Amino acid sequence: MSHQATLQTVINQLKAHDALVLKEAFPEDLSVNKCYQSRIDPVTYLSKTFMHPVTLMSAMFDSGYVISGSRALEFFIPGSITPQSDWDFYVPGYKESVADTINVLALCGVTWDLEGDAIVTALTQSGTVEAAVRTMETLASWMSQLDAATATTLMGESLYQVLSAFLRSTRSSCDKSYTISIDPDNQVVVMTNQFLPDERPVDSATYKDSAGQSFNLLRGSIMTSKSTQPVQLIVSCHYSGARSCLSFIKDFYASHVQCFISG
Repeated sequence: MSHQATLQTVINQLKAHDALVLKEAFPEDLSVNKCYQSRIDPVTYLSKTFMHPVTLMSAMFDSGYVISGSRALEFFIPGSITPQSDWDFYVPGYKESVADTINVLALCGVTWDLEGDAIVTALTQSGTVEAAVRTMETLASWMSQLDAATATTLMGESLYQVLSAFLRSTRSSCDKSYTISIDPDNQVVVMTNQFLPDERPVDSATYKDSAGQSFNLLRGSIMTSKSTQPVQLIVSCHYSGARSCLSFIKDFYASHVQCFISG
C-alpha cells in the first residue's frame, strides 16, 4: 500500500473534527489536505453504498430530504453503526418531494417494500386480497387533488383502478379491513370488513415521535458488495400539516444523533 493510500485509510477512521485538526496542523502538506477533502466529502461516503451518489446529493437539494440517524453519525464519527443500522431518510410531507425521493433512491439502488405493489401482485395472482384500513387510506390520499391521467402515472394503472374502486366504495369508522377482488366483468370490487363499534383497536401501524405526533414510514433495502442494508423513508408530517425535516429530527432523536447530511 502506498504512503498516500495508508494516510487516507488512517484519516478515514478519524472523527471529522479530528481530521480537521490534523489538516490544520499540517497546512502546507498537500497529501494531508487531499486526504482530508476526501474524508469530509459526503459523496465519497455515500458512494460506498449507493449508485449515483452525486444524483442523490443533488436530489436532496431539490426535494429537501436529508439523511439522519446512525448512518449520518457514522460520517462524522466512524464506528457509530452496526451492520443492521438503517439508512434513515427524512423528507418533507409534500407529494412531489416524497415521490421524487422514492424515485431517486430507487435509481440509486434501493428496493422498496411498497404496499401498493404487494396488493396488486396478490390480486393478480389469486384474484382477491385483504388490505388494512390505514394502508388503503394512505395510498388513496396520494390521489387527492390529482386528475385521472396524473394519478395513473403516479400510481400505475392497476393500483389506480384498485384505489378508484376504494374511493367509490361505502366506508365507515367501523371498517376493520377491505377485501379487494375482481368480478366476472373484470372490474375491481372493494368490500368492507367491520369491527363492532366497541371492538375497534388502536392502529398499531402508526409511528410517533417524542412529541406524540404521528408520521409515515416506508421501508426498503439496498444491496452492497458486503451486505443488504435496511433503508427507511420517514415522511416528516403529521395530521395538522407538513413539518421541516430538521424540526422533525429534533423531536424524534436524542441529541447525540441530531446530525444530518443534506445536499
